[in-house]
Amino acid sequence: MVQVRKATLSDIHHLLALEKLCFSSYYNESQCVSEIENCEVFVLNLDQRFCGYLSLKVLTSEAEIRRLAIHPEFRRKKLASYLLNYVEHELRKSQVSAVFLEVELTNEPARLLYEKAGFIPLAIRKNYYGWQRHALCMKKDLFPFA
Repeated sequence: MVQVRKATLSDIHHLLALEKLCFSSYYNESQCVSEIENCEVFVLNLDQRFCGYLSLKVLTSEAEIRRLAIHPEFRRKKLASYLLNYVEHELRKSQVSAVFLEVELTNEPARLLYEKAGFIPLAIRKNYYGWQRHALCMKKDLFPFA
């Protein structure tokens, strides 16, 4: 059974392990603590196993997805889509009108995930992730105009 809940400081060791598995520039312990204390962090469990998380910052009527990570063993099971949909539903309830994110231009699986979820490309940020590692800025309107 899939469950999504807000992260607590007791999740730090899971977040740290997943960071190291999923990101070349991973967060350290103090950054993970800061993320939980200063952002909205949603944890995804499958059959009571920690599978992933999504971190975002809400600023009035807009939100920015900061991190989305799914454990490699659990990829290609639509868990990232499930987590994205869950968080979007929560944001709509809070009257958030748009969600922004950056994804590394060469990260095709992540780009395709976001495109399928309805995010549209806005711009490219050169060297955002380091030398010759560019970011694609994307946006999704949660309340499209009629």
